[in-house]
Amino acid sequence: MKKIIQDIFTLFVWIFSVLLLSWSLIWFTSGICTSSLIKACNAELKKQGSTQSVNEESLSNRTALPMPVASSLGMSMNLVFIDKTGHIGNLYPLSSSSKAINSATASEIMDFYVALILSNPVLNKKRNN
Repeated sequence: MKKIIQDIFTLFVWIFSVLLLSWSLIWFTSGICTSSLIKACNAELKKQGSTQSVNEESLSNRTALPMPVASSLGMSMNLVFIDKTGHIGNLYPLSSSSKAINSATASEIMDFYVALILSNPVLNKKRNN
């Protein structure tokens, strides 16, 4: 019985460690990578022939995060900006196939990934500071 309790405790420690590591990664990289993510996104949008671009000055009070979306059509990587109220604006595709995957993916799946990002407690704390 003691071994089972010890194994369960070890499992919970591992789960907590993984969550803590992922949340701390978001905490540190969201502020550091904003400008490089914007540059990468603008380069990809230009390569795709899009006239849309990300204006860094208008997004100064927002947090930039990469948002992967997995669907039956494939994996798309997007750049999203979250303001202090938790509002996410446009999805900016970071790969050539992302735009096609995003447009063909059901809105319920996209809403799930947005809710997943917004539910991160570390990100919520950072946005509220």
